[in-house]
Amino acid sequence: MKIKTHIGELILSIYLSIVTFAFLYVNVSVNLLKVCLITLVLGCLYFILSIYLFRFLKKIEFAAPADISSSKLIRIFVIFFFATLAVMLVWYITYFPGCFGSDSLAQYEQVLKHTYSDWHPAWHTLLFFALPLKLTGGASWSIILFQIIYFSVTTGYICMVIYRYSGIRFALISFI
Repeated sequence: MKIKTHIGELILSIYLSIVTFAFLYVNVSVNLLKVCLITLVLGCLYFILSIYLFRFLKKIEFAAPADISSSKLIRIFVIFFFATLAVMLVWYITYFPGCFGSDSLAQYEQVLKHTYSDWHPAWHTLLFFALPLKLTGGASWSIILFQIIYFSVTTGYICMVIYRYSGIRFALISFI
């Protein structure tokens, strides 16, 4: 096997291994040997899976589709929207109700006290914090849920635009 022909797969598997190592070391175990062994096994699995992923992507069209109808674009948007939403909801349910960083806590406090600062644009605090709280009667979990929905809409739109100009291959690569 030539490394040159599988450089993309190798880079992807190394990246995923680094992310896996960091996650396991921080959240699962501080036993360095154990984490390294698990990461090594998963790294090999990532490499094998990435070979199949790249083969699949190579079979997909490269150019922008000639027959772009609005219904097809809407279908592409919906597929990527729901794919993103499904993945994000797994994380949301797993770590319910989520957590805030110090920046988000400051915006949450602004909404509760109805005193807004200029640290973030007012529309940002109103859209991402005040609106979800208003619509759900003050449920703090709604802030993260609404942000997941916003993110899914944005991802669906971006993938639809990429599909329109570059085809499904680049839309899938961008999504992954």
